[in-house]
Amino acid sequence: MSALKSIFNLVKTDHANVKQAYENYISAEDNLDEQNRWANEFRWELARIIVAEELVVYPAIEKHLGDEGKRIAHEDRAEHHKIKELLKKLETTSVSDPDYRVTFDTAKDFLMYHIAGVYAACLINNAGDVGYSGPTYIAIRSAKHDKSISANHRDDFNRLVKLQEFNSAALDSSNNVKPIVIITVDGGPDENPRFPKTLASSIDIFKTHNLDALFVLTHAPGQSAFNAVERRMAPLSHDLSGLILPHDHFGTHLDANGNTIDLELEKQNFKKAGEVLAEAWSNTVIDSHPVVASYVNSSFTSQVSSKIDESWCDRHVLQSQYTLQIVRCNSQDCCGEWRSNYLQVFSQRFLPPPVPFVQGSSGLVIAESDSEQDRFCGSLFQRLQLSKLIHKELNSSSVPFDYFCTSVKQSIPKRICNICNKYFPTMERRKNHCKIHKSKITIIDTEISSSDENEHHEPTLQSINKSADDQLKNIYIIHDLAEWLKPTFEEI
Repeated sequence: MSALKSIFNLVKTDHANVKQAYENYISAEDNLDEQNRWANEFRWELARIIVAEELVVYPAIEKHLGDEGKRIAHEDRAEHHKIKELLKKLETTSVSDPDYRVTFDTAKDFLMYHIAGVYAACLINNAGDVGYSGPTYIAIRSAKHDKSISANHRDDFNRLVKLQEFNSAALDSSNNVKPIVIITVDGGPDENPRFPKTLASSIDIFKTHNLDALFVLTHAPGQSAFNAVERRMAPLSHDLSGLILPHDHFGTHLDANGNTIDLELEKQNFKKAGEVLAEAWSNTVIDSHPVVASYVNSSFTSQVSSKIDESWCDRHVLQSQYTLQIVRCNSQDCCGEWRSNYLQVFSQRFLPPPVPFVQGSSGLVIAESDSEQDRFCGSLFQRLQLSKLIHKELNSSSVPFDYFCTSVKQSIPKRICNICNKYFPTMERRKNHCKIHKSKITIIDTEISSSDENEHHEPTLQSINKSADDQLKNIYIIHDLAEWLKPTFEEI
């Protein structure tokens, strides 16, 4: 059985590799070459899983579980046939094809019968250090009848802050959600902080709980293992060892070929299996802290509004490649009174961008390249103290948050608003933002600048300071009429 256990561990590892390839594919949406690379990796890892399960896992299940094992293996082989058809379609479709993403997501969804959204609270000790321990909440959904979307994560957050087990972690002395919330997520499309639906869901959380500040952060591709929640996965996975979920508690919903013949009965069976899983996890204790798990019906899921108030976002939101910041403004008519002393610490409201430093002959200076030795990124409070030095060295009063992020540096010029110099994580977000400037006088510039011909030039910083006699400060200059006339849903 040791060899069989090793094979099962390999299959488990392959599932993790597929998930990582999928996350990398999503994160590379601005780079078709990178997307194609990770799409190929995804298909290869998924094919490895199919081969391993059909040659080793299913025969073992049939051998050790008898007739029940044969039935399970038969159903899973039918699912594999559907996955193979999707893989064949992906192989003959270009990554740039609009239908590719839909097929890609469908293939990924076949890996899971239940979606487990795991939320790990990290308690802060008396010394102010953030630990890895705290209560855990798990929201279980049927992957076949529901999806992992940003609206679900918003609803899960609203649910967990009401749990007694999360009182000390989530609530203040007045039993309100604490005024400053920091959420770290993986890089999937359902919760990546640079995507519009994540922004809309986060705005809902910010407004619902009257927060002073909400920060949604993610690790760069390949670094998601450092998310604190990953430390909870090992004991949770351990508790599934030997657990067999009931597949037909209320009767079979499949025909002899493994096809669904009764959708409502299928939903009931999936719910029962999810409840058994929730009961098993709810008996788990991780580092002396409780785990609360529950099955969530898909019918209870509410959708997030796709409409975003760009004027409101302009005052309250700072979005970048891996970070979303939503902060209360100083207008009492808009946001009311501050609930904490956040503004006294962060007078500029938003967190400063990460900046690499080196120790020069005259003191700390900004590192000019990634290859410099003894290069380090200043801590949060170092960057606050060195704010004037940073702006002076860069000769700019506005520094894009991702300016020192090597992976996106070439894309920065395309993501900066030409009017207010505000930076955005995607060109679509920038384009939507620019609509708030269109009420001003418009001048069409038919000249094509040299920078428009080369999308990969080095980013240049521009000061937002205008001279008092600048007669054109309220003029919106269009440098490319064709670009300006493109519809909102089309990439620039």
